[in-house]
Amino acid sequence: MRTARDTLVFLSFAAPIVAASFLLGGVYTATTYNLIVMRIVACLFFAWAVWLSVSGRRLFVPLLVVPLLLIMGWALLHLLPLPPAIVGLLSPTARYFHAMAGPEGWRPLTMSSPDTLYSIMRTATLVLFILMLQRTIEVERRGWRRLVTDTIVVTAALLFAFGVFLKLTGVETFLGSTLRGPLLMHPTFINLNHAAAFFGVASLLSLATAVEADLARARVFYGALFFVNLLAVVMTLSRGGILAVVCAMVFFFALKLFKERTRVLLLPVLFSLVAVATAFYVGYNLIVAEFDLSRPDYFDKFLLLTTVGDYLADFWRVGSGLGSFMHVYPYYQGDPGLFFIQLENEPVQFALEHGLPFALIVAALIVWFFVKYNRREHCRCGAAAILLFILMHNTLDFNLHDLAILFPVAAVYLMASGSFELKGWPRRLALGAGMLAALGLLWGSRYGDDLDFYRAKDMLPYDTLVRRYPADFKVPLRDALARYNDGRRERFLAALPFLSEAAAKAPDYYHISYLTGSALLRLGSIEEGILLYVKAVDRAPERHLGRLLGDIYRHLGAAGIEPRMRELLPFGRPGARETVSRFLASVRSPELVGSFIAGREEEFFETAGQLYLSTGDTARLTDLLDRVSALAGDWPVARRGRYLMLRGQAALRRKDPATALSLFRQGAALTGAFDDVLTLAQATLSHEPDRCGELDAMLQEKALTDKGRLARYHRWKSDWLWRRGEMRESLKYLQRGADIGGYPQWRIDGARRLASQGLWEEAVAELTHLKDSRKQVDVAAVDALIEEYRRRMERKRSGLMQEMLLEKR
Repeated sequence: MRTARDTLVFLSFAAPIVAASFLLGGVYTATTYNLIVMRIVACLFFAWAVWLSVSGRRLFVPLLVVPLLLIMGWALLHLLPLPPAIVGLLSPTARYFHAMAGPEGWRPLTMSSPDTLYSIMRTATLVLFILMLQRTIEVERRGWRRLVTDTIVVTAALLFAFGVFLKLTGVETFLGSTLRGPLLMHPTFINLNHAAAFFGVASLLSLATAVEADLARARVFYGALFFVNLLAVVMTLSRGGILAVVCAMVFFFALKLFKERTRVLLLPVLFSLVAVATAFYVGYNLIVAEFDLSRPDYFDKFLLLTTVGDYLADFWRVGSGLGSFMHVYPYYQGDPGLFFIQLENEPVQFALEHGLPFALIVAALIVWFFVKYNRREHCRCGAAAILLFILMHNTLDFNLHDLAILFPVAAVYLMASGSFELKGWPRRLALGAGMLAALGLLWGSRYGDDLDFYRAKDMLPYDTLVRRYPADFKVPLRDALARYNDGRRERFLAALPFLSEAAAKAPDYYHISYLTGSALLRLGSIEEGILLYVKAVDRAPERHLGRLLGDIYRHLGAAGIEPRMRELLPFGRPGARETVSRFLASVRSPELVGSFIAGREEEFFETAGQLYLSTGDTARLTDLLDRVSALAGDWPVARRGRYLMLRGQAALRRKDPATALSLFRQGAALTGAFDDVLTLAQATLSHEPDRCGELDAMLQEKALTDKGRLARYHRWKSDWLWRRGEMRESLKYLQRGADIGGYPQWRIDGARRLASQGLWEEAVAELTHLKDSRKQVDVAAVDALIEEYRRRMERKRSGLMQEMLLEKR
């Protein structure tokens, strides 16, 4: 009986911790696996509560239950339908979104009923877990507290070992999700920041245990686990995780300096240094790149906070509803095309979803219970460091939506905080309510697809979705696109109201402006459509701007008004020059490009010049270069060099190789670019082959930094050696270039060169080798060449046989 009881007690905390860690971290968005974790906790709690009820054992309730129950009660209040006047009083913006969903009626405060319900289930799971865990660490034998600690740190070490195994075996997916480990491991978490949080908690817990251990053997054991888990944190390359765990370690060591046992810090400090040194040795370049302050996106997470000011101003009273952030944020977001599921700042997101007053009350309770009712035992410093780590990490990332992190963090809090005992009818009421909650979790987990927005939005009708997610622009946008792309005019017209609704819920989303502009253009409202196109181009992020310009140009072409594209090109936008250049290069119409860059020839003469060269329009190229020639003296050296290279190309087209070579030499000397030197070398090979030796060393030196360049250098040298009659050396360079650059068609050229010398057997051998290598080539063309060369081989052999017979006669 005692064995069965001990097994149940152990499973009550070990099974959830282990299962959540390996099931993609129990992550919020992986509904299927999160529900499995919920079912495990529900079943364990039900069995545990029955055992407690039958045996009459004592029940201790952690103080942490109070803020968690408050969160659940507040979320339930958000789910209750309220009269429109009350909704407008408490949350005017919520009433605005509900008004767009249909006729006004009683509506809930939350902007996402399924996500709020799902979040209640997750909170209930955590409550059931800590109820089981509190009694374990409060009443069971003293060794159980250490067993809880061991479960967390050993699970993390096993997870690290399993991640290394996945990396070494080349596994790229796990449970349907892509693995993203950058260094030696693939952690079983969807997000590497979540993995860093889990390993960070385990490493700090290992550190605290190692410092407090009485036996040297125990200090070595937990020190080794600390080394492994700290190494795992660094190998996630999570900037927030690494920074937070280092600060937490410093904080822990500072706290321990006020104790008398400072000597035991030497071993953990040694393990810390070795772990960090090992990680830096393995991935120094990647780690340095992650902390490179010059990266343009380095402070993007802090910039996100500047976008939620209006969000907080609109929902500060009661919040938008637990779990609703991703549905409301696009209304305030500059680029709703980036679908932020979380803000990556948990304290701020908590205030957005719950309202500022309630968030402050819950935060104050959590801090108060930890400080006021702290057990003041040996785990206090470690628990304080872990909670500091979690707080710091979650102001830079997000991971408290994951049960794999919540379970160990709650365990640490319980071991350092206080509790109270329930007796009599309150005890029976608590157990009964817990069992009802467990049954509710089991019943609610059957409807996982309805709780997953990304599945529900493709299955449920519009009316249902818009009631459940009144603020989410993706709901009307889905129906708008279905009608927009239908092809029938009546269906196309029916898409316009949905587009208007989507625009009202994501006013800064460039794609909706683009779709609406295209719709108006199809209806003949050209000026209105152009205005919306201008708005779309102005608000499009840089990564989408090129594709957007191409799409708009195609629509204008279909309407026969391509010249109007000039009004939309973002010439004055900072950083958009390269994107505009790529767009101009794709137009392929010299006349249109000339009209687009009118007045800006100096800025885009290179793009236009290359287009004129590719279309053979030498006259237009010469005219363009003549117009900008007066300004060339004030240009930077590299730009002046590119101007001279274009001048040389124009001279080459006019059959003036002497002038072209002179201009190429001047231009290549100014730019120093490999492509320009290669252009000079190719022209020299055609017109002054005796001077190619002067360029060989220069080309080789510039080519060594890039495989593509090196391959093209080998091709040029192969051509040069062929012209000099060094056939074998030429073929070696050609084959080497084909292998370096991945250009198998060059081997076909090598086979043709062999055939041109009458070496049919070697040509066939080269083509056969190419065919057997399974590289991407035109197999039919290779087979045709092999057949042709074999026929010539047969004719050659027949001719030799005839000559031999004639000699014998």
